Amino acid sequence: MTCRSPRKSACATRHAPSSECRPHIRAKQRARQGAQSSVEYLIVLSLLALALTIGPDSALEQLFRAFDDHYQKFTYAMSRP
Repeated sequence: MTCRSPRKSACATRHAPSSECRPHIRAKQRARQGAQSSVEYLIVLSLLALALTIGPDSALEQLFRAFDDHYQKFTYAMSRP
C-alpha cells in the first residue's frame, strides 16, 4: 500500500505504513526520543541542583563563602594606600 493521505500524520493511523510513510514515522520516533532525553537531562540536573543545595553546609554555600572571603580580601587590598 502506498501513502495516499494528503496529511502525513494520518498515514500511520489509516493503513499499514509503506516505504513512503516510514520516513515520517521515523521522524516522529526521533522527536519522541529527543523529548525523552530532554526530560532525563532535566531530572538529572534537578537532582544535581538539589544535592548542591541541601544541608547546613552545602557545597553551594561553601562556594559563596569562598567568593565572599576572596572579595573581602581583594577590597581590603585595593583600599590600602
